[in-house]
Amino acid sequence: MPEIHATAIVSPEASIHHTVQIGPFCIIGPDVTIGANTKLHSNVIIKGNASIGEDCEMFNGVMVGERGQILGAKDSEQPVVIGNRTQLREYVSVHG
Repeated sequence: MPEIHATAIVSPEASIHHTVQIGPFCIIGPDVTIGANTKLHSNVIIKGNASIGEDCEMFNGVMVGERGQILGAKDSEQPVVIGNRTQLREYVSVHG
């Protein structure tokens, strides 16, 4: 069973490995996959079609999977894939 903080919101449709740690005030959407031994610190948001690899660490305020803000771009979400052993430091945004 993943270690999920009481204040985190995790969709029951998300696929989360049993060794994952999810910190306070995180939000995990329904189309998210999180691999083994990944740790999410506080206030991490993962939405959209996003896949997080194994042994990753995401620090406070990271946002993954939200649509980018590019003028003239088509309004379509693309999948986001974060590879194994990746660290995303504080307040990084990765858009799909």
